[in-house]
Amino acid sequence: MTAPAFRGRLLRVRGSCCVVVAAAAFTVGACDGGASDSAPRASGPDANANTATTAGAKRSTVRVAAATAPAAFDAPPAEWLRITGASGKAQLVAVYRPNDSDPHPAIVVLHGTGGLPAWQLQWAAELAAKGYVVVSGCYLDAPAALDPEAFLACPGLPDGLAGSSRSKVLNAKTSYRAILDATTGLEKVQADTIGVVGVSVGGGVALSFDDPRVKAIVADSYYRETPGTTAGPVLLLGFTEDPLVSHDKVVAFAHEQQRQGNPVESKYYPGALHLPLNREHTTQDAKARTIAFLDRHLR
Repeated sequence: MTAPAFRGRLLRVRGSCCVVVAAAAFTVGACDGGASDSAPRASGPDANANTATTAGAKRSTVRVAAATAPAAFDAPPAEWLRITGASGKAQLVAVYRPNDSDPHPAIVVLHGTGGLPAWQLQWAAELAAKGYVVVSGCYLDAPAALDPEAFLACPGLPDGLAGSSRSKVLNAKTSYRAILDATTGLEKVQADTIGVVGVSVGGGVALSFDDPRVKAIVADSYYRETPGTTAGPVLLLGFTEDPLVSHDKVVAFAHEQQRQGNPVESKYYPGALHLPLNREHTTQDAKARTIAFLDRHLR
């Protein structure tokens, strides 16, 4: 795939978020306030890129630039981007698109504590073939001991293996939001129609931080770590005897969703395994359920 096309104009996204795209990079303003029609120049080394801000909100931007594909990472060809959000840490993301020029809903795919795996980008490419712009990238760092051809190292980001499961989710909030912000600024994305597919702790991240741009969430083998319930439609996948994530907590979260009147669906497969989306005997059914769920809520 070719490098992403960058726009040289200011445009409104959903009436509340502004995006300015320059020749080499673009910056997305925070989406929690009214949009400003002016875009002041940035200073310093990035002065050639415009900046969008939001009126009545604290300035918060994510900078996006084209990047080269990681040399040793064995993943399907993609549009690679380097994004820098509020944390100041760079995140590599891969973008997969349908084979046409029409606007499409977007799906953000979030990896687990092991870092960004090559198999997940293969899944992202499959989702793109179904008519979605799919964004998958680093939001947690991968353990150094893992095979660099199979897992992408993301130095500088929160350690995916450090701390409790809850702390891993909470530490990922800023880098998750940076990926969402970057996704809304991409060409040919229906910015008000975003779904998230999270595997393992990635599902917990998606469920735990509500965002009005996200219209559907698929969580493979996780639950919500923050207080309350998740407003949007949710599909929960899991194994009944998962050795890594408490299935009882997944079920309890589903029951609380139902009790609060929030839409939730679930499919639990028998066995002491983790991640139905990536197990040979369950992947076909889990993927079919995921795509059907996303199609119902994003199209």
